[in-house]
Amino acid sequence: MPYHPHLSTLPEGVSMFNITQNVETGNKLNILRIQNGDDCPRCTRGKLHVQQAIELGHTFHLGTRYSDPMKAVISVPSSLVDSSSRSTLAAVQSSMTDKIVPFQMGCHGIGVSRIIGAVADTLVDKKGLNWPRVMAPFEVVIIPGKDLESAAVDVYDTMVAGAVDVQQSIEPLRDIALDDRKLPFPWKLKDADLVGYPVIVVVGRKWKTEKKCEVQCRRLNVQEEVPIEDLYMHVTLLLSSL
Repeated sequence: MPYHPHLSTLPEGVSMFNITQNVETGNKLNILRIQNGDDCPRCTRGKLHVQQAIELGHTFHLGTRYSDPMKAVISVPSSLVDSSSRSTLAAVQSSMTDKIVPFQMGCHGIGVSRIIGAVADTLVDKKGLNWPRVMAPFEVVIIPGKDLESAAVDVYDTMVAGAVDVQQSIEPLRDIALDDRKLPFPWKLKDADLVGYPVIVVVGRKWKTEKKCEVQCRRLNVQEEVPIEDLYMHVTLLLSSL
């Protein structure tokens, strides 16, 4: 077993030794974590640059590792078996005969749950998550200012009605959330940024005087006042750009 400085006694029949080099190549072991600026192990002058990544998919070629013990075989034309080592004439002559060979196996997959983590990590900013439209649980959230809860319900109804009457050339909104929690307005707004709604509609100070809502979209760097009659179309066009 490898050397362990905290073991004072060893079980019977167990010996202790140090490993300092690769038993196959004889080179000294290098078990340090790779850092920026380290020498390239494959060339003489290159330097390493470390980048973070996440594995989304994989392809592992297993060969006959499992098909051999399972006796999983298939019949194929002999010309396809090691044809590179035969002459063209020999390959043609043997193409009429078959040969039994083990399956060539492999593992191929995409980590669906990892895609969510990769997107979140890529698009996150200092305010929070920033989901693309295709992955967001809700496309739009409506947040009422102080004493504007009933107005927010009217805005929500207008947005839903717009989704029903939308023109065929525009992809309709599918998921609209109304934040009617009994929490302070700044808290709700911060939560909306943290959760990462693609579009935030604020029913705020200009509602009572001008019937306008503030539309925010962090990914497109948009923050503007929109009249209620133009709200649905404006939000839909923003989402079509995400």
